[in-house]
Formats: sequence, structure tokens, C-alpha cells
Amino acid sequence: MAFKIGDKVICDAEHCIDSYLKTYVITKESIGGVVEATRNGRAHSFAIGNLRLIKEEDNMTFKVGDIVRYIGKNLEYGLIGVVSETIGSDRVGFSCDHIKDWVVYIGNIEKVNVGGEIKDMSVGKRGDNKFKIGDRVRSCMKGESSYLVKGVIYTVIDDYPGQSCMHVDLSADCGTELTSIYTGNLELATPEKKEFHSSHYESDGIECIEFITSNKLDFCRGSIIKYAFRAGDKKGQESLDIKKIIDYAILLAMQEGIDFTYQDAKDIIDYRFEWDGKRK
Repeated sequence: MAFKIGDKVICDAEHCIDSYLKTYVITKESIGGVVEATRNGRAHSFAIGNLRLIKEEDNMTFKVGDIVRYIGKNLEYGLIGVVSETIGSDRVGFSCDHIKDWVVYIGNIEKVNVGGEIKDMSVGKRGDNKFKIGDRVRSCMKGESSYLVKGVIYTVIDDYPGQSCMHVDLSADCGTELTSIYTGNLELATPEKKEFHSSHYESDGIECIEFITSNKLDFCRGSIIKYAFRAGDKKGQESLDIKKIIDYAILLAMQEGIDFTYQDAKDIIDYRFEWDGKRK
């Protein structure tokens, strides 16, 4: 297809990674199947087979200046921007704070109902944001994100960036900063509740750790009390807890220089099992 100077074209060749789905204006006609086109004042050369003429059809769905939300997969889901140009009947240019004239299919955007006149992409007023400066937030997106990292906690450092109460600027603890993140992709990061003690370390309202510290018990004595507290209560550990009580009792005897021999331990065990056998 022959192009003439002034034609508005789009590169639809996927192998042209830096130019794919970007719009250009023809500045030099074809010479040997190659044309020159400009974008943002920069000249580029293309094989004519990599370009498609943009028909001057009215886009009945969106018009230049519309505030829209991106709901596709190639950009940040929920990203809010403005329609910067209409490209035929099924594509538009999408721009926001950090993206300029990205060509998107109209099925991947939707209008944002903000009411009133919108100037400079301002949405709402300061104080309307559901998050405030200092809030700790994290991603609530179901899929992967090119910006937000799953599991990372961010701090809100601006709740009205670009005069939009639907975005926030964030900072991660590692120092990374993110700008104009759509608030619909975030949730408050409430601290996880950690169980510092379990019910099997409590008896009659007395916590094991309180008993050990208040009586200033050493490691062996404290361990004996600890496992005695929970003996029979921690599922799957019943036998092991008894063994640990015996083990720490023997270790205590050794540390204290108490005359307690292997035969003493064997005699106690034999006696107890013999007693239990008679009792049954």
C-alpha cells in the first residue's frame, strides 16, 4: 500500500518491539518500499508492510479528553488516564502521568464517572482519597502486576498525586518509590496477629512464662515447668513432652552435681510401671 506525506499510520508489526501499536505521521514517501515517519518530533524508517493507515472514522465510544480506566492486561489494571487521540474506530491513545500516547483497544478501557468538568486529569479533591499519607498498604490484585510486588508493604507518601484522589504515591521499605498507583489495586496492610503464647502454656489463669520468670528459674527448671504445663494438651506431642521432662530433670541433676545414676533412673521407671500394672 502506498502512503502519502501527512498520512497518519500505526505500526502493527509485533516484531517492531519499540514501535508496535504506536502512531506516526508519514514525512517522506516510499523509496524502495521504505517510508519515513515521525513521532514526537523524531524520525523513524519503516517498511511499508509494517504500517497500517489510520482511517479518519469517528470513534463513537470515546473522544479526546475522556477520563478512562484501563481494564486490560498489558498495563496496570485500574490505571486511570486520559484519551489523548482517537485511532480509527477501535483504538485510542492512552496517557497518564508516566505513560504517553499508549495505543489501546477500546475494549480494554472504560469511562470513569467523576462528574463535573475535569481539567489536567484532576479527579476529586484533596482529602477524598480512601488512603491517607502514612498508611501502610499492599497489593490486592488477583493477577501479577508490573509495578506492585506481592507481599511487599508500601507506605503512602502522597494521597493526591496529579490532583487525583483515586491514586497514591508509594514508598517501599527498600527505598523504591511508585507514582500514581490506582487505589483500587490496594488494601490496608493490617499487621498480622501473632500468637505469642498458646493456651497449653496456661493453667488456671497462670501463664507458664510468668511462673518461670517470677520464680527466676534457670533453663533446665524452666524447661521442666514448660513441658509439664503443656503435657497432654499439645496434640501429637504427648509422649515427647513426658520424655523432655525426664530428659531435663536428668540434665538438671548432672548440672547441679546431684548423685543420680542411670540405675536410679531405671529403678524409678521399673517401679512406676510395676505400680501401674498392679493398679490396673
